Amino acid sequence: MNNHIFITHTAFQEFIAEASAINIKKNNPSDIITLATENTVKIRDNSIWDRKIQLKSLTPSSFGKNKESIYRENLITLNELTNKHAQTTLYISDIQWPFNNRLYFDKNNKQLFNFKMIIDGTLAYYNPQKSIYSFLKDTFKYAAGEFGFALRYTPYFGSVMGWERSRISEVYGLNLLLSPIHPAKHVNIEKEISKSGNLDIKKTIFLDQPFHNHMSTSDIRSFTEDTLNFLKKEGLEDTHYKSHHFSNKDNINTFNFKKENLLDTSECIERIIPTYGFGTIVSYNSTALFTLKTIYKDNIRCIALHDKKSRINVSKENLKRIHELFYKSGVELHEIG
Repeated sequence: MNNHIFITHTAFQEFIAEASAINIKKNNPSDIITLATENTVKIRDNSIWDRKIQLKSLTPSSFGKNKESIYRENLITLNELTNKHAQTTLYISDIQWPFNNRLYFDKNNKQLFNFKMIIDGTLAYYNPQKSIYSFLKDTFKYAAGEFGFALRYTPYFGSVMGWERSRISEVYGLNLLLSPIHPAKHVNIEKEISKSGNLDIKKTIFLDQPFHNHMSTSDIRSFTEDTLNFLKKEGLEDTHYKSHHFSNKDNINTFNFKKENLLDTSECIERIIPTYGFGTIVSYNSTALFTLKTIYKDNIRCIALHDKKSRINVSKENLKRIHELFYKSGVELHEIG
């Protein structure tokens, strides 16, 4: 009987972790599976979890003199879940997130835990690499941690996610053949995701992304107008709206959607779409476009809006890789601007 502990930080990670846990239970019904989350949203009731633990949050910033002590408290909690007679595996989304980075690179954990990964978004598919600039930023975090001003952080090179590292034995996700992850590490979980509910192609939802946080006022205005013009041209004016968890109220107010069409939920769209029955999904570079198209295939229409005026703060190389992924998975690409 082995222990499996999923470390999650967002609603989407919890969604992927749940499908991964179902896969494990199917093959190893006597194993103990735990959800340990930093996500501040109330943990869902779900029989798949043998144990559910609310960790103390180390986000949104890893800076603070108390962050290392919080990490120690969380580590004690994880250690209490282990069994010296059984193998314990931690499932993390990447090695960039502060808590994950601290767990993975902590030398004391090498003998305690095995590590596996769950896919968190499209990053793992287009595989951005750590740049010199990001490495220097990580070095600053490292120095702050060493002097006790932040959670200790280990700089690293290679892929941002870290899935190629030898200590990551498996990666759980969707449509992994489209990723550069070595096939020997693939654990596909599409079959474990419920597809209940009828989707209506005429029922549309727009998934916002927090690009406005990096735009000038004039760009925000024109970018919003171009988006709304596309929806009007496609006959999708009466669309619902869901904000991103990093969006602010200004994002929501800019689009001026009907109040009754604003979806007020902290759940990820992948979780709630069977309930609402949205058959058309519109966004920019949202992971949900790829995820939902992979899950529902021809039963759903997913539209990615490409800003030809380059107002979105994404490098051309990464944008090209995202669009290639969308194209391969069947997501429609439409230009605005």
